[in-house]
Amino acid sequence: MPRSQRSKTLTGFTFHLSLVLAVACTALHAQTAATTAAPAYDVAAIKPNKAGGPGRTGFDDNGRFSATNVSVKLLIQLAFHMRRDLVLEVPKWAQEERFDIEAKMVDAEAKPDPALTIEQRSDLDLLKLQSLLVDRFHLKTHKETRTMQTYELIVGKNGIKMTPVEPAQDGPSGFRGGPGTLSGLAVTMDFFAQALSNDLSDVVVNKTGLTGHYDFTLKWSPDETKPIDDAPSIFTAVQEQLGLKLQPVKAPVEVLVVDSVEHPTAN
Repeated sequence: MPRSQRSKTLTGFTFHLSLVLAVACTALHAQTAATTAAPAYDVAAIKPNKAGGPGRTGFDDNGRFSATNVSVKLLIQLAFHMRRDLVLEVPKWAQEERFDIEAKMVDAEAKPDPALTIEQRSDLDLLKLQSLLVDRFHLKTHKETRTMQTYELIVGKNGIKMTPVEPAQDGPSGFRGGPGTLSGLAVTMDFFAQALSNDLSDVVVNKTGLTGHYDFTLKWSPDETKPIDDAPSIFTAVQEQLGLKLQPVKAPVEVLVVDSVEHPTAN
C-alpha cells in the first residue's frame, strides 16, 4: 500500500504481513485526557452493529474516522498502537460486542493542516481516537512493564541469505504477500522485526547488527496443524530461507492495562 494512501482497513485487527503499521504516537492516558488541549472529534455517532460482516476502520484526509463491526478492544489497540496481546484486562463485552462509528470534524479550522506530514497526521488521528474512547466509553488505562516471552532476531551461524540493496529514493519498499508468503523489498531488519512481532504476537527485537536494506522472499505454513505443501514453520523458514534466527528470551515488555471501560454514552 502506498504511504500516501492513509485509509487503513483492519479485519479483527489480525495482522497480515503485507501490511505494517508504523506509527509513533504519544499515549494519551485517561487520567490526563480530559484537557482542552487534547485533539478530539467535533461529532461522533456510535451504534451497536447487528449486521455482522468484516471489521473495518479508516481515517481520511478530512479528519474523519469510520469503523464498521469492530470491538472496543480493537479500537483501543488502534488508538494506542498496541498489539492485541499487549492490551490486557479488557472486559469480555468489550472484546465481543461490535460497534459502528462515524466521527468527524465540523469546524473547518479544526481539520488537519495540509502542511502536516503523513506521520504527523497519523499521530493526530490516533490522539483523536484516544479522546473518543475516553469521552464516550469512559476509558481509563495505564501502562506498566511485565516480563514476557520475546524473541531476538539474530544472524544464523552460516550468514544471511538475503540480497543487500540500495533503496531508490522513490522506489518500492515494504512488504507484499499474504498468509504464508512474504516478499520484502528494500526493508530494514528493524522493519522486519516489527512484522514478525505482529505475526507471532510476541515482541521481536532486531539484534542482527545489520543496518542495510534487503530483498527477500519468505514462505512458511501459517498454521502448523495444517501445513501448506509441506511448508515449514515460520521459525524454520526464517532460519533456512533467510539465514536468520529467532531466539527466545524473557524480557521486560510495556503493556497497556485497561482499568475501566463502559458502554458508549448516547449520541
